[in-house]
Amino acid sequence: MSLCTSNISPQSLQGVFSRDLSKNLHADYTVIHAMYCSGDVWAGNVTQTYNDDKGIPITQKGIINAQAALDWLVEQQANGFLASELSMLSIMGSSAGSLGAQVWTDRILSTVKHTHAVVVPDSYVGVFPPNTAATLMYDYGLCASGLLSLSLTKKCNAKTIAVQDIMLSNLRSYPQVPFAFIQSKIDDIQQLFFVALGVTLNSTQKVIIPTEFYLEVNKMFAVYNRLPNFITYLVDGDKHCFTPESGYYESDGVGYSDNNGPLNNNTIMLSEWMNQLVDITTTTTSSGNSNDIQTGCVGEVKTPSPPTPPKEEEDSLQSPNNRNSYCSSLVFPKTLQV
Repeated sequence: MSLCTSNISPQSLQGVFSRDLSKNLHADYTVIHAMYCSGDVWAGNVTQTYNDDKGIPITQKGIINAQAALDWLVEQQANGFLASELSMLSIMGSSAGSLGAQVWTDRILSTVKHTHAVVVPDSYVGVFPPNTAATLMYDYGLCASGLLSLSLTKKCNAKTIAVQDIMLSNLRSYPQVPFAFIQSKIDDIQQLFFVALGVTLNSTQKVIIPTEFYLEVNKMFAVYNRLPNFITYLVDGDKHCFTPESGYYESDGVGYSDNNGPLNNNTIMLSEWMNQLVDITTTTTSSGNSNDIQTGCVGEVKTPSPPTPPKEEEDSLQSPNNRNSYCSSLVFPKTLQV
């Protein structure tokens, strides 16, 4: 499986990009679709010391590309082509775009005039091998980008920063904004990139198994869950990315394209959950509870524990097993409050 591509094309009109207003409250939104081909999770501004297969030095300019898109949006507002204050601003990204959305949240929310906002990182939490995320952010040039606060910049330059540091800063800086993660419990692509990074950067841990991956996801979410504006929708299985996919409207806590199969824990369909988040007429109530929008998870609620079987005995990703279908008591249940 190739981890890189030099081809890029606009997203097709499916998933949250569908223009069918009967099922998608994003259907009549103005969409700024920043296409991705820099391989730097929108956090790079660097010319690397290595070349591509044609002998040309690799350049990664995700920061420049994202800033150009943001500048265009601000210009449209200033010139009257868009509302001077947006009624709803959705910051959303899937896969690498999920990390990009987390990195860019502060710059976007502090720059674009808006009344309501929601941040939806889809299918990349940030489970990385030890000491690799900080190295990547430093090598990409993120530390000198101006995207990080002074305290985060210091951690970045010291190569001690983690994705969690950025997200916690976002959650605390914008308590009125819901941060709503969409995540498969044993996402296979995130595990694949874990291995790729572990091997490439010679980390002390180069392999991760599904049970271990889901445990790390729950650890990260448990920390975020201490903040009232964090919420997540967890899906059984290993599917990578939901919001841009055709099966988005048939997905629920049981799986991708499950089409409303047997549910429990009061979990609703993923698309219905998303619509609740972006419906600005019902999102915020006088009580401070956001229309009782809750974390979505199907399965036995229990305290997660480290995997006990040897790694070689772990079931394959193609056969997700029951040990990875639980809901962490440190994450679920949860009602959003903004």
